[in-house]
Amino acid sequence: VVRGVECDAVGPNDDSANLADGRLRSEDGTALDYNEDRSGDSPTFEQPHADVIKELWLRAVLEAVEASGYVLPVFWHWPSGANGAATATLECEGASSDAVFALRKTFDRFGVRACWLVTVQGYPLDVYRAMRRWDDEIGLLCLTDDNGGWNEEKLKIQSIAVGRLSSMPMLLTLRPSGGRWRGWTSLYEMAETCGARMSVAKGGRQPGTSGHLFGTSHPFFPVRRDGSSFYVAELPYSVWAPGTHTPESSLTPIIEQTALRYGCLNLSAGVVDLMASAG
Repeated sequence: VVRGVECDAVGPNDDSANLADGRLRSEDGTALDYNEDRSGDSPTFEQPHADVIKELWLRAVLEAVEASGYVLPVFWHWPSGANGAATATLECEGASSDAVFALRKTFDRFGVRACWLVTVQGYPLDVYRAMRRWDDEIGLLCLTDDNGGWNEEKLKIQSIAVGRLSSMPMLLTLRPSGGRWRGWTSLYEMAETCGARMSVAKGGRQPGTSGHLFGTSHPFFPVRRDGSSFYVAELPYSVWAPGTHTPESSLTPIIEQTALRYGCLNLSAGVVDLMASAG
């Protein structure tokens, strides 16, 4: 449930989110309504509307096949028949090596694996070695704020630089810093050229944009205007900085709806923010 981002969107009138700030972000590109599509004490996009529509369509197809006396094989979308999944994507911009190791200790208590999104400033090689030893993923947090703007060459340079610093032949996951977005599918077009295969760029970063802002809890392949799919998948994040930017009262319904739709809970935050809230 998306639209192109060329200017600030009109946000809610309850001060839960300010979209008219001159900063183009992915949340400016939602097609959902802040009055009709949110619910709860802390207004949240609890319902993944696109997932509900998809389920209705699949149910209609399966019932039609069954009524015709045929059997249609359906391949489950999660490994080992799991009912759902959860991921943690962590932005390392401005975070020290010590902060990364401290947060990893916390995650170890719960058996959590993470994708560490790093910038070209990066870390010493021993930090990247530790990330690989933890069986975590290293992704790219691409910077877009300088005078160079939003372009394919910049993304390639940053991807190659971080790949060399981390001794990773290819970075498969990426996100623009600060939740930035521009156009409709421009990021996916640029991502394909640098070998990325997963974008984690779609999500809201203000309390009033929490939840399934783009209508789905599932990864999906964006579609070009000619109907063909990109080779880059998108996995939206429904929780940003839990407890601070995403109110605690919103967490339970978001998790419940994700589980009900057999989706993936993508929890995301900045390492600096997480350490500050914990301290």
